[in-house]
Amino acid sequence: MLSNLKLATFTWILAFLTGFITVVIIVSSYFVEKNIVVIDNAWQLYQTDLSEKARLEGALRAAIGYGGMIHNFKNYLLRDSEEYKSQVESNIGAIKAFLKQYSALELTTTETLAIKDILAVVTAYKNALRKAQTMKAEEYSLSEIDQAIAVDDHPALRGLKALRQATFSKQTNNNPINKTRIIADLRAALGYGGVIHKFKNYILRHKMTHEDTLQDTHLINEIKINIQLVEASIRQYRQLPLKDSEKLALKEIESMLMQYSKNLDKIPELIALGESIKEIDRDVYVNDVPALRSFQILEQEVNRQISTHSINVSKALEAVNKAIPLGRWASVFTIVFLIFIVILLIRFYIIQPILKLTKNMVRLADNQLDIEITGHQAKNEIGQMVRAVKVFKTNVIKRFESEETLVQVNKALKQKLEENKQLHQRSEEEAHKAMLMTEQMISARKAAEKDQLLVSSILNTVRDGIITINAKGIIETFNPGSEKIFGYKADEIIGKNISLLMHEPIKSAHDGYLKAFSEGKSTRDQSNSLDQTAQRKNGEIFPVEITLNTIRVANELRFTGLVRDITERKEKDAQIEKLAMTDSLTGLANRYQFNQRLLEMQQQAKRFKTQFCLMSIDLDKFKPVNDTYGHYVGDVLLQRVADVLIYCCREIDIIARLGGDEFSIILNGIHDPKEVAILAERILNKLKTQFLIENHPIQIGASIGISCYPKDTVDIKSLQKMADEALYLSKNEGRNTYRYYHKI
Repeated sequence: MLSNLKLATFTWILAFLTGFITVVIIVSSYFVEKNIVVIDNAWQLYQTDLSEKARLEGALRAAIGYGGMIHNFKNYLLRDSEEYKSQVESNIGAIKAFLKQYSALELTTTETLAIKDILAVVTAYKNALRKAQTMKAEEYSLSEIDQAIAVDDHPALRGLKALRQATFSKQTNNNPINKTRIIADLRAALGYGGVIHKFKNYILRHKMTHEDTLQDTHLINEIKINIQLVEASIRQYRQLPLKDSEKLALKEIESMLMQYSKNLDKIPELIALGESIKEIDRDVYVNDVPALRSFQILEQEVNRQISTHSINVSKALEAVNKAIPLGRWASVFTIVFLIFIVILLIRFYIIQPILKLTKNMVRLADNQLDIEITGHQAKNEIGQMVRAVKVFKTNVIKRFESEETLVQVNKALKQKLEENKQLHQRSEEEAHKAMLMTEQMISARKAAEKDQLLVSSILNTVRDGIITINAKGIIETFNPGSEKIFGYKADEIIGKNISLLMHEPIKSAHDGYLKAFSEGKSTRDQSNSLDQTAQRKNGEIFPVEITLNTIRVANELRFTGLVRDITERKEKDAQIEKLAMTDSLTGLANRYQFNQRLLEMQQQAKRFKTQFCLMSIDLDKFKPVNDTYGHYVGDVLLQRVADVLIYCCREIDIIARLGGDEFSIILNGIHDPKEVAILAERILNKLKTQFLIENHPIQIGASIGISCYPKDTVDIKSLQKMADEALYLSKNEGRNTYRYYHKI
C-alpha cells in the first residue's frame, strides 16, 4: 500500500501532520492564555480590593460622610442630642487615625497635600463642634450657630477627589467593574459633599428672600444631581452578580434615597408655612439606620469577593502549572514523531527508488541495454518515471535497429541527391531574378502593414478615448478607450455624428462650431485642453478633459480628439475643497469658510441694499466638562451643540465653529434685527437642557452676542468685534443670555 503512495498524497500527509502539531500547540497555548486572562482579571480585582489605599480611601469616606462625622455633626446642630456630639468626636478620632495610616504609605506630592487639606478641615470641624456646644448653651438660634461655625469644605472635598484619582488611576476602561469602587462612588455621592450633606445644609441655611431662594434652588438642583449619581451607581452595582443579601441592601439604600428625594420636595412647602428649622428637620426625618446597615452588608460581601478572587487566582495558577509541562511534552513528542515519520517516508519511498532509477538511467546512457528495470508496477509518480525509463530502453533498442537500415538507405539517397542537385542549380538561376523583384514588393507591403499594425496597437491599448471625425462631425475612428468611457461599441457609433456623445446646449451648437472652424472663424486655442461635460450611452452626464488636433488628409480636414474621463479627479477636488472648508469635528463651516461667506454676505448686502446679523456664541461651563470628564466627552458635547444649532437655524443661515467652544452664525434675510432675539432664545433654551454623555449628566449654557450690518457698522472686522463685545456683555450680566451691541 505504501509503495503506491503518490507524492501529492505524501505532501498532504506532511501537511496534515504539520497541521496536527500546530493545533496541539495552539490548543495548549489557548488553554494557558485563557487561564492567564483569568489570573489577570482576578488579580486586577484582587489588587484593587486589597489595595491599602483603596481600603483607607473607603474608610475615610465612611468616617467623614454618610453615617460619619459630617452626618452626625449636622444632626447634632439640628437635634440637640449629646449622643451625636460623642459620635462626631469618635468619627474625628477615626478620621485622624486613617489619615495617619495613609501618611505611612508611599505617597505622591498630590496625595500628601490632599491629606493635609482633609486634616485641616477635620480640625476645623473639631473646633466648630466646641463652639457650637458653647453657643447652644448660650441659647443662640440654629441659624446664628450655623453661620458662626461654617467650615469651608472645598479643601477636604478636593483632597478626597485627589485620593480617589490616585487610588484608581491605574485602572483603565478594560478593567472589570468591581464592587469596591462602586461602594466608594455611592459613599461619595451620598455622604460628604453629597446628598445627605447638602440636604442638612438646605434645612439649616434656607432663606426666605427672593434673591436667596435662587441660591436654594441651585442647592436643590445639586442635591438632585447627586441623587441621580447614587441611582446610577446602584444600577451599575446591579449589573454584577448579586446575592440576596446584596439585593436587599440595595433596596434599603434606594428606599432611604427615595425618602430623602420626597422630603426634598416637601421642604419648600414647610418653609412657606413658616416652620422653624427644628420643626422642618422633625417633619423630614429619615431613619438612616437600615441604609447604614446595608452599607455594612455590601462591604462584607466585598470581603467575601476578595476571598473568592484569591481562590480563583490559586486555581488558575495551579491549572497553568499543570498545563505548561503537558503542553511542552506533547509538543516535543509530536515534533519528534513527525520528524521520524517524515524521515522514514522520504528514505524508503522516495530516496531509495529514485537512487535505483538513477543507476539504471546511467547504465542506459552507456548503452548497457541488458539491464532489468523493476518498480514499474507502482501507481505513483516514481512508478510513472520507471515506466518512462522502460519505454526509453525499448526506444533505444529500436533506434539501433533502425540505424543499420538507415545506412543502406542513405547510399541510395546520395546518388539521387547528386542528380537533383544539378537540376536544382539550373532552376535557381532562373528564379533568382523573379525573387529579387518579389522581395522588393514584399518588403514594401510589410512596411506598410507594420506601420498600420503599430498605430492600431497603440490606439487599442491607450486607456483614454481617441476619436477621429471629419469636417461634418461624422465619427470615423473610435478606439477601445472610447468604448469603455462612453459605453458604445465602435460599430454602433462609427458613421454617426459626434453630437451623439454630447448633451444640451452643447449638442445643438456643435455643428456651428465645426462650420466656424472650417471657415477659419474660430478663435479657440487648440494647444490647451478643455474641461467639458459629455454623455454616456446610458444618458449619464460626466466630466471630461478634451484635447483637439486637426490634420488634412488628401486636402480634407480631420479632427482628432483625446478624451479623458476626469470624474474621479473632480470628486477628489470636491472632497479636498470640503475638507478645507469644514470643521473636522462638527462638520460645520470652519473659520476660513466663515470669513469667505461673511465677505460674500457683505457684497450681497451692498448690492441689494439688504441687512444681515452676526451672532457670536460661547458655551458656559465647557472647560469644567473637559477637565472633569475628559476631551472625548468634550468633543461629543461640541457635536451635540452643533446639532442643536443646525436644528434651530434656517437652511440659509451659515453656522461655523471658529475654534474650541466658540461658534458663530451669519443670519441672512433679516428684515428687522429684533427677529434675531427669537432664534437666540430658542438656542439658549435648547442648550440649557441637560445632555447625557457616557452616562454623565452634563448641564451647560451659552452666552450670545449680536451685531447687525449695516446698522452697527459696514466694516466686517468691526462687525465681528462688536459681536464679541456683546458676547462679553452677556457673560458679565449672568451668562445664559444674549445681548445686542446696540439696544434695539
